[in-house]
Amino acid sequence: MPTIPKKYLATTTPYYEDETGDDHIYMFFFENLHKHFELVTVLTDVTKQLYDIASFSGFFLNLVHLVILTRRALRTNLVYTVMIGICLNDLIQCFCTICTLFMKWDIVYKVEDCIEKPYFHILTNVVAETAQYMSRRCSSLLGLFIAGFRTISVLYPMSNVERLSTKTGYFTICLISGLCAGWSAFYFSQFQIKKVDGCSDETLDEPMRTSYVPYALIKKKYVLTFQFLDGSMALLVDVLYMLLVTLLLIKLHKTARKRKNLNNDKSRNTSKLIILMACSFCCSETLYGSFFLADKFIFDGYDDRETFDKAQPFVLTFQIFNSVAHCFICFFLSSQYRETVKDMIWFKKTKKLMVSESSVHPTTRYTSRTSTFTF
Repeated sequence: MPTIPKKYLATTTPYYEDETGDDHIYMFFFENLHKHFELVTVLTDVTKQLYDIASFSGFFLNLVHLVILTRRALRTNLVYTVMIGICLNDLIQCFCTICTLFMKWDIVYKVEDCIEKPYFHILTNVVAETAQYMSRRCSSLLGLFIAGFRTISVLYPMSNVERLSTKTGYFTICLISGLCAGWSAFYFSQFQIKKVDGCSDETLDEPMRTSYVPYALIKKKYVLTFQFLDGSMALLVDVLYMLLVTLLLIKLHKTARKRKNLNNDKSRNTSKLIILMACSFCCSETLYGSFFLADKFIFDGYDDRETFDKAQPFVLTFQIFNSVAHCFICFFLSSQYRETVKDMIWFKKTKKLMVSESSVHPTTRYTSRTSTFTF
C-alpha cells in the first residue's frame, strides 16, 4: 500500500510544521489530489508497466519493419529510404527503455533499496534519455521531410523533386541525425554525477552503506528549459506537418475530380495512407508537446508537479504506438510494401506452360501428348 507523503496531508491550510520545526507553504494545482493519492499512484504504476510492455513490443515490430524496408524493392525508393531512418530512431527509442529496465533486474549488479546508484547505472540512464530525445526529434523531422517531399512532388509534378535519388535520402538522414544529436547533447550536459558517502535516508541518523560505491545524479537549472523547448519543437513540427498534409490532400482531391472516368483506387489508397499517418503523427506529437508546455506553464511552482511528471510514460506510449502504426498502415494501404512482404513470406506461384508435342509412335501419330513445364 503506497504511503501518502506528508505534504499531501495538508487539507484546509497550506501550512504545516515539519520535523525541523520550519513552516512551509505548499501549493497544489489539484487541491483534492491528496484524497486520491493511492489511486493516482496505482495509475502511474500501471502506466509505467504498459510503457515497458509497449517498448518491448515496439522494438520487435519495428525490427520486422526495418527488415522489410531494407529489401531492394523498397530501399530504392526515396520515401522508403527515409522511412528506414525513422524506423532506426524508433528502435533506439524502444531499445533505450529496455536498457534502463535491464539495469534494474539484478543482472549486472545486486540492486539495493537506495536512491543512489553505481556510476555506470546512472550513466546508462542519462545516455539512454539523451538518445531518446535525439531519436524522437529525429523521427518527427524525417516524417516532416517525407510530407514535404510528397507535397512538393504532387503540387509541382514537373519539378526535379521526384528525380532525387536515394543518396539524397541517406544524406537527409545523416544531416538531421547530426543536428538532433547536437541538440540532445545539450540535455546530456545538464547532468552531473557526484560521488556520495552512502545511501541517503531521512529516517537514518547516518548514511546507509551499500555494497557498491554510490553516486547521485544532480540536475542543472536548464533541464526543464530543454524539455520545454523540445516540446515546443514537437508542436511546431506538428503544425507544419498538418499544413503540408492539408495542401497535399486538397491537390489529390482536385486531381481525382479531373479523372472521374478513370480508376481512382490508387489515389484513394494514397489519400487514406496520408490521412492515417497524419492522424497518428498528430496525436503523438501534440500530446508530447502539450505535456511539456503544461509542465512549464501550468504546474510550475506547484508541489504536485512531481506527480504530474510521473505521467510522462503515458505520453511516450503514444509515441511508440505511432511508430508501430507505420508498419500496419504501410502493409494495408501500400501495394508495393504488401507485395514485398508477400515475396519474403511466400514463394512465388509456379507458372505452368502447356506445350504440345507429337508422338513418334506410329499408332498414335495423329494424336498429341501434353507436357507441363514449370519455371
